[in-house]
Amino acid sequence: MKLLLASDGSCVLKHGYRSLGVEPGADTIAYITTASKGASGSGFVERYKNQMTESGFLFEEIDIESLSIEELSEILATKKVMHMEGG
Repeated sequence: MKLLLASDGSCVLKHGYRSLGVEPGADTIAYITTASKGASGSGFVERYKNQMTESGFLFEEIDIESLSIEELSEILATKKVMHMEGG
């Protein structure tokens, strides 16, 4: 698994995922959005999720706040990249 920390989603969609070996429709991204809870407005998360879908990337939005280590480990075991964003 690879970790991606980013604040500019447009760059990630164009170059970031592919540079990590993730191709649209082939691998699932763990999209960790917990930090966005502290942001003043979460519209950017919804916009980015729409852009990911439109670009063909598969992802699972994950809020890690209420997950146990075991639950998180089980979810992440099937993902190629963990993308953390927000806040």
